[in-house]
Order: sequence, then structure tokens, then C-alpha cells
Amino acid sequence: MMSVVDGVVLAASNAPGVLILVKATLVLTAALIAVRLARRTRASIRHAILAAALGALMVLPITSIVAPPVRIALAVAAQERTAPAPSPGAIGAIATAVAPREGASAAMRRSSHPSLSTIVFGMWLAGTALFLAPMIVGLWQIRSIRRYGLRWIRGQTAAERLALGSGIRRRIDVLFYEPLAGPMTCGVRHPAIVFPPDAQGWDEEDLNRAIVHELEHVRRGDWIWHCLARAVCSVYWFHPLVWMAGRLLALEGERSCDDAVLTRSDATAYADQLVGIAQRL
Repeated sequence: MMSVVDGVVLAASNAPGVLILVKATLVLTAALIAVRLARRTRASIRHAILAAALGALMVLPITSIVAPPVRIALAVAAQERTAPAPSPGAIGAIATAVAPREGASAAMRRSSHPSLSTIVFGMWLAGTALFLAPMIVGLWQIRSIRRYGLRWIRGQTAAERLALGSGIRRRIDVLFYEPLAGPMTCGVRHPAIVFPPDAQGWDEEDLNRAIVHELEHVRRGDWIWHCLARAVCSVYWFHPLVWMAGRLLALEGERSCDDAVLTRSDATAYADQLVGIAQRL
């Protein structure tokens, strides 16, 4: 009799989706354990671990399609007694009598009810589209912000000065946009830092701390990582560990930028500034 382990292995080898899910669970579990063990290290290290795990999840479906399938041979014990083989004439008579009826009933079942794999695939596709929709709407809103945001000369001057110290050579647009409650960064090739209108009343130190934080997002490429993590979460929407890893990735990214600010500024003043931004949010 086949063991339970052999049955699980056989089912996973015959179902690519199950095999991908098992691999994704192992990758996420290892990444979350590594992040837990590295809790006393820098936030950038934990962010790198989570980014590598989510990147592996993004590659898993592609490798399962490109890579050749692995066949697993399982030994089956032979039966001690074998029944006598029926005569060829009896086999032909049984096949002739049973085949039309079985073929008609099987065709009727296939035509009246969708298969379980079709139902599962439809549910996955609907969930992926549902969770991708907010991301698409957000990207459209960012496009509107880039188009209708007003250029801020004072912020642009400060950003260009501070960008040199952060090792950033690209031009970064600094805008302010009415509906925003706090600073944000967007874009990859042509990044932009967008401030709320009340940032025009901030003093020089508050403005410099906010710009340093956002410049660190630009230097690290956090915006594109955030988009990719959201896409991975949408594809694996049914897996709770994926959402946990995506949430931790965003938090560790913010902490990494906070660390960059704290190397240049007083911690108490920065904490007061963050509290004020959180109250506006």
C-alpha cells in the first residue's frame, strides 16, 4: 500500500500549481525566520532578505513552465495472486457492449459540469484581478500627480543639494500636490518627490529631514520594489505568508530610510516630525 508521503509527492509532481505553492511556502517560511533572526541587524539587511524571497516567488511560475518536468518513479508491490486472464473473445464482447455507454455518459458529464481544475483556475484568476485593481488605480493616480503637481523651487533646490551627498546623480523633480497629507516618492527613470502644500511652511530642518528620507527611497529603488511586491501579493492572494512578507518589506524599507535620516539629524526632532505627519494622515 502506498504511504502518505508517497501520495503527497505524487500529487505534487502531477499538479504544477501544488508544487509551486509548496516551494513558495518553503521560501517564505525560510525568509520570515531569517528576518526574525536578523531583528538586531540593520533594516536594509532584512529588507534585502524579504525582497529576495518575493523575487523568488515571482520567478517560480516561470521556471515551472520553462524547466522540464521531473518524473518520480514509485515502486509498487506486486500482488501475490493474479486472477486468470479472460479469453480474447470475452474481452472483445465486453468492450463492445460497455464502450458506447461509458463514452456517452462521460461526454455528458464533461459537457454539463466544468472540471475542478477549471473552477480553481477561475477563482485564482478572479482573485488576482481583484487585488491588482487597486494597484492599477494607484498607478493611474500617480500619473495624474506627476501631470498636475506644481513644481516647488525651494524644495527642488534643497533636493539637488542633498542628492549630491546621497550619491544620486539623476534629476529628481520636487512637486507639491493639494490632496496629499504627507511626502511620497514615485517613478523609476524620472523619480519625483511630492509634498503636501503645507510643506511650504516647514522650517529648513524639517524639510531637509523629509527630503533625505525620500531621497533614500529613490536611491534604494523602493518604489519599484513596492510595485513588484504588490504584484506578487496579487498573484499569491490566497497565501497569508505572502501578505505578511509584503507588509514587512514596506516597513523595513521605511525603517531603512529612517536610519539614513538619523545619521544626519537628531532622533527626538525627527520623531516629533513623524508624529505630526501621522496626525495629518
